[in-house]
Amino acid sequence: MRTVYRKERYTLYTLNDFFCGAGGLGIGFKDAGFDIEKAWDFDKYAVQTYKENVGDHVEEKDITTMTIEDVPKATAWTFGFPCQDLSVAGNQAGMETECNTCGTKWKLDTNNQNCPNCQSDDFKAANRSGLFFEIMRLLDEATERESQKRPLVIMAENVKALRKYLPILETEYAKRGYKAYYTLYNSKYWDVPQNRERYFVVGIRDDIDAEFIFPTEQHDYVPKLSSVLETNVDEKYYISDEK
Repeated sequence: MRTVYRKERYTLYTLNDFFCGAGGLGIGFKDAGFDIEKAWDFDKYAVQTYKENVGDHVEEKDITTMTIEDVPKATAWTFGFPCQDLSVAGNQAGMETECNTCGTKWKLDTNNQNCPNCQSDDFKAANRSGLFFEIMRLLDEATERESQKRPLVIMAENVKALRKYLPILETEYAKRGYKAYYTLYNSKYWDVPQNRERYFVVGIRDDIDAEFIFPTEQHDYVPKLSSVLETNVDEKYYISDEK
């Protein structure tokens, strides 16, 4: 009797992709060998683009309406939370929050992480960049109700102006049982013809006995925009001199 062995595909790493946008982080994790369980964004056009770039597992959804029951189990969570209130191109309002106990709104800083009115540490987002705390809420819900859904790794990504808030992110990670590691990368040192600096804040769950080491940027080659532009482009893509 001949035995036939069927080759099975075993997935070691899975991902939930919050604030997924057009799929920048999703593509990176997919290329690194992760299977993406689910992805979410509130913008319908971002969702359409994500489907084209990454896959159909994306859903149009407002994170403030989500609970841990909406989130499948995954090895890692990634969240490039909104930068509009942090970026130099935005209003620079900072990370604003609202106390769930007394309703007070305030801007977070390293010396003022609890409600200035009642000192509560129970708060929610009051602006777009404050939506970072919706991820923290979902982690809290996982701890309280579905501990098997606590990811092994979490990773936030945001603009260079996140720097002043890094101690806050580190504190919030620690509250949920994650040790934080962060670095600033520039896309031009990663074979992308764009000068784009971003912080990556990785959290490793406390029960994992390992240190996280970031890859090292290469500065030997910086691509130019001309290296990716097509040389023979149809006239219909040009704006006429009259316009």
